[in-house]
Amino acid sequence: MSWTCPRCQQPVFFAEKVSSLGKNWHRFCLKCERCHSILSPGGHAEHNGRPYCHKPCYGALFGPRAEKVMSLGRNWHRPCLRCQRCHKTLTAGSHAEHDGVPYCHVPCYGYLFGPKGGQPHPRHWDGMYMPEVWHVHGLWVCVDNFPCG
Repeated sequence: MSWTCPRCQQPVFFAEKVSSLGKNWHRFCLKCERCHSILSPGGHAEHNGRPYCHKPCYGALFGPRAEKVMSLGRNWHRPCLRCQRCHKTLTAGSHAEHDGVPYCHVPCYGYLFGPKGGQPHPRHWDGMYMPEVWHVHGLWVCVDNFPCG
């Protein structure tokens, strides 16, 4: 029994085959599409049914660098735009900033930089009080994690 190698289109016999991406290849035909290094079955990345080595080729061609967001006057990899305090991933234009560093509005920015005194404004929801909130820059932000009473 033989199969056809997707790279060289020649027959692949059982004794010489390696299986990857749902196909049978000659061992030396399973190569990175970009740098042509020999790959091991299951030890490589795939894009549109074609094999790529993880580093540097797949990352350079299809990695996070391709997904840039502009925020705080500079470009960020989408997964790198995170709150400095809680490390939650942020989206451009929907986060706070202090000294050029990104923070999520709730709870981190309010907790770190919101007012420290005054009266809290308890919010009532479905018969239960929500955590204390403060009005900061037009937003209600969480200050403490205990219910108002």
